[in-house]
Amino acid sequence: MSRASRISLLALFGLVALVAASGCGSGEDQDLIREERRDAAESARQDERVRQLQREVKELDKGQRQTTTTTAPPATATITVESPSSAPASGDDWPGGSGHTAVLASVQSESEAREIQSQATSRGLDSGVLYSSDYRSLRPGYWVVFSGAFGSQAEASERAARAQSLGYGDAYPRFVSP
Repeated sequence: MSRASRISLLALFGLVALVAASGCGSGEDQDLIREERRDAAESARQDERVRQLQREVKELDKGQRQTTTTTAPPATATITVESPSSAPASGDDWPGGSGHTAVLASVQSESEAREIQSQATSRGLDSGVLYSSDYRSLRPGYWVVFSGAFGSQAEASERAARAQSLGYGDAYPRFVSP
């Protein structure tokens, strides 16, 4: 074996010894890697279980709300007009004053809005129709199908989420002010 070959071989042994001394590839590192993989897998399983439980709660909540809605009349559906003089000129259903609501749709005609309202009611949502030009907080010129009149944005957001789950994918919370 030549001198150069021996030097190369010694350098190779030295490199192997250095790698071994530094701990790279040791059983301890492999154990750490295995433990991290187990933790990541457990975390992923827990995340999936949380998502599954959230879906189950949403389904249960949806079922309870539908049951509640079918056994009790919806709040805005019970609004009655005492006399023709107290009815808004546009014939809308907003209960009066300012509040938050879930907008289900904004359309050009009252008849189209009433069709959507009827459909929403049949799906278990209390709903009404208002003419946006009568409300300064809304963009004028539309017939708006809404669901609920609430004191907070959070309540309106919950109703919008429920409406989305019932097929009104564009539902969103909105503040209404005369």
